[in-house]
Amino acid sequence: MLRVIAGKYKGRRLSTAGIECAKPTSGRGRQTVFDILSNLTNIGGKETLAGACVVDCFAGTGALGIEAASRGAREVIFIEQSNSNCALIKANAKFLKEKYALLNSDLFLIPKDRIGRGSVDLMFLDPPYNKGSIGRCLECVLNNDWLRNQALLVLEAEVEFNIQLPQCLLEEKTRVISNSKFTVVRYVVGNLEKYCSSD
Repeated sequence: MLRVIAGKYKGRRLSTAGIECAKPTSGRGRQTVFDILSNLTNIGGKETLAGACVVDCFAGTGALGIEAASRGAREVIFIEQSNSNCALIKANAKFLKEKYALLNSDLFLIPKDRIGRGSVDLMFLDPPYNKGSIGRCLECVLNNDWLRNQALLVLEAEVEFNIQLPQCLLEEKTRVISNSKFTVVRYVVGNLEKYCSSD
């Protein structure tokens, strides 16, 4: 059982029963991520998470997106391929008053126009570890042009994870918690070349 850490939904319980993944992002991991975000003053051109459009990819329990809503995000889009995980997200998100959408799909199969062009302020990307897919995820997101200028991406991967970022992504912070590495990067419009992952 997880709990919302802070914000207007602080203390709300989030179920992990029957989740189809190695393990959801830990409470300590979520705390670390949101501590980093709270110290950054530009999230998609906004001073804070307040009013942000957030996308939680490989959402699992939905805990990251729900935490963002609790802290002021105006809209959350959950992307999750597993049917049972989608049912779990629906149950966990039932108390949300914010607008949210649940896309029961593989990230790579979502039509480009399903998420508004340049509309996303914050995106969480935490695909299954040791699959070498972060690069492919970034390629998909960048080529679909979903990110607003100055949007932030939170990448969660195994500790050994290392990737050469394209020029349009600037690393802000990296933290290691147990066997997980959290890297926050900023999208800066300017390099219009199509990005192709080396994964």
